[in-house]
Order: sequence, then C-alpha cells, then structure tokens
Amino acid sequence: VAVDLFEASFDRHFGSGVPPEERLRANLRAAGVEARASIQKADIRQLPFPPASFDAAVSAYVIDHLGRDGAKQAFAE
Repeated sequence: VAVDLFEASFDRHFGSGVPPEERLRANLRAAGVEARASIQKADIRQLPFPPASFDAAVSAYVIDHLGRDGAKQAFAE
C-alpha cells in the first residue's frame, strides 16, 4: 500500500503536469508490481488502517517534512 497526501508540495518537489497518483501507478507498472499494490491518499500521522495491518513500513522523503511532533505521531501509527 502506497500512502501519500498528494498535496501541492508534491508538485513543488516533482513538478506538475501528470497527477501524482498516475506517476506512482506508472512506477508500479514499471516495477511489475501494479497488480499487488494499491494507492491510498492518507496522512501517515493518522492512518486509516486497523492496528497491526502491516509487518513493516518504508518511508521515503516524508519524515523530515513532519517536524518533531509530526514524526512522533507517524512513528506511533
């Protein structure tokens, strides 16, 4: 499950044009995992999944944008 807010900051960092969800889908297709992956618009500080839904999590380019309190919330999730 790929989680992102897909807000304006995404365009600032990666450019505008193609919607972020479509960019992510293209990457999933290129990696050959599109059938096994899903995309969820959500905030990692308050995830919409029941506890213990995942065995692990990977973060890329997000924790450093949350600040101390936001990072604590994300890790608690």
